[in-house]
Amino acid sequence: MKSKIDYLLKHNYSTIDLVVQSHILNHICVLVSGYLEKELQNILEEYKQSSHYTTHECKKNIKSMRKIQNARWCSIRPVFANIDKSIVQRLNRYKNSDLIISSIDNIVQTRHKVAHGEDVTNLTIEILKEDFKNIQKFIKSLKKIFISLN
Repeated sequence: MKSKIDYLLKHNYSTIDLVVQSHILNHICVLVSGYLEKELQNILEEYKQSSHYTTHECKKNIKSMRKIQNARWCSIRPVFANIDKSIVQRLNRYKNSDLIISSIDNIVQTRHKVAHGEDVTNLTIEILKEDFKNIQKFIKSLKKIFISLN
């Protein structure tokens, strides 16, 4: 999905009709949100194979957890804190962590508006590029943290 998003973010949509442009940007936003949720799910699935998971008290809670949806920071932070409190602490120490969290929440909130037919007028290709870049940094950092738990 990452390559599809990268491909769509490369194009210049300024020459097409504004309504069509808006629909394209909304679609890209939905893809970025889906990418975030899928990557989080993949990280948790990989974690379930680790020795840390099999010996940790969070096993029961994670096993019963449903698929991550609407992955705003306030929803995913408790999941990570339940696994190991240091995960959230380490993420917060990263450069621009506030900006990354803002990008996560922006993408998910905008996707929610799109899904419920609300007007999304402030979405631009520049915002999507920046949010996607920040989300990729977040995923990369999170993977490193989970690897270090083993």
